[in-house]
Amino acid sequence: MMLGGGELLYTLGDWPFIPMPPALKFYYMLSLSYYVEDGIVHLFMPPNYDYWEMILHHVISAMLIFSSYMSGFWCIGIFVLIQMDFEDITVGIIRVVMDFASIPILAVLYAILMSGW
Repeated sequence: MMLGGGELLYTLGDWPFIPMPPALKFYYMLSLSYYVEDGIVHLFMPPNYDYWEMILHHVISAMLIFSSYMSGFWCIGIFVLIQMDFEDITVGIIRVVMDFASIPILAVLYAILMSGW
């Protein structure tokens, strides 16, 4: 799963007594702060066609990160966060090159994006 060679079953072997490594705790808190900050920023932006969807997206994402951290399901949540971050990077690259890239390059980028979803 996600280019790993392990078994997903082993991620919850000792739940709820799985100690969280400090680097992953920092990554989790950084991701939570990003979604909370971006949700607050969206509240003060002028509304556009996807205003409420983006507010809802950031609220739900922050709630999922918080609840998975508090309930000890961070072993599963870290997989989701890594996948979401990979897709956010891909979407950012597509937005940057959309205006000046050729169609084959955009097709490859969209294929990468869809393979991650």
